[in-house]
Amino acid sequence: MKRHENKHLTILFIPHSEKNPLTLKISYFAIKFFLSLLVLTIIVAAVSLSLTKYYAAQKARLDREKRTLLSERDTLYRILDQVEDMKKDLLILEQLKAKLRSKLYADSEMDVNLLDLLPALGGNSNSLQSPDLRQVCDELSFIKSELPAAFDLAREAISEAESLEFSLAHIPSINPTFGEVTSGFGYRKDPFLPTIRFHNGVDIPNSPGTLIWASADGVVNYAGTMSGYGNIVRIQHNCSLETIYAHLDSFTVRVGDRVSRRQVIGYMGSTGRSTDPHLHYEVRIYDNPVDPKNYIKDQER
Repeated sequence: MKRHENKHLTILFIPHSEKNPLTLKISYFAIKFFLSLLVLTIIVAAVSLSLTKYYAAQKARLDREKRTLLSERDTLYRILDQVEDMKKDLLILEQLKAKLRSKLYADSEMDVNLLDLLPALGGNSNSLQSPDLRQVCDELSFIKSELPAAFDLAREAISEAESLEFSLAHIPSINPTFGEVTSGFGYRKDPFLPTIRFHNGVDIPNSPGTLIWASADGVVNYAGTMSGYGNIVRIQHNCSLETIYAHLDSFTVRVGDRVSRRQVIGYMGSTGRSTDPHLHYEVRIYDNPVDPKNYIKDQER
């Protein structure tokens, strides 16, 4: 006769009272199922705990990277702000440089581009690491700290250039009319008398009414007639230099007028002790006549 295995587990609960015992019968299948479920629950809980710790660590790492990126972004914004400020300052320096070059170095080249001092911030931003940003920021701060001295130096140079320009503007340097010198400075035969006399200036002949202009900036200290000179204009250029324009048909300025180089002051004539229309032109230093040809760079206007 085939023996049947017991497929159930019986649990007997015996009370202390006189009540009947309580019997609980559980199948082995149910026991195995609940044990398997318990093991599975433990495994799922362990895996969940591990994943929770892993994702927490990843989140902490991403938060750190985010804070680093935000810090680098703020540093980059500060650099960009400094670059914009420095661009404005350097553009002013460029203008000062151009002004200085126009005054003193018209024929030379100043090839340094001040804007090239700025770092190149374009390209792949991923190539900029945090130490690089801090270094650029420090370098920009240093350059910016040096800009006031550069401004002072540029302004000082321009001030000196303007002073020199002012001085040069008051030194006769051009032909005061159209034409060429026909009678020079020094001893010559007197055009009216059979004798040799000293000629205090130069004579430049041309047609009546030819324009006469100032050979440098200055102030008219006389405009009128003078014996031998006819109609005359005298211009004081500085404390020592003076020019005289004589034999004019007429003049367009009066005493006290400020005139600039190439400003028309009169018209050619033949007044006074003159044989034909021409300009008698003198340059005097402390009222002593000197050769005007030394003060004429160009023989034409």
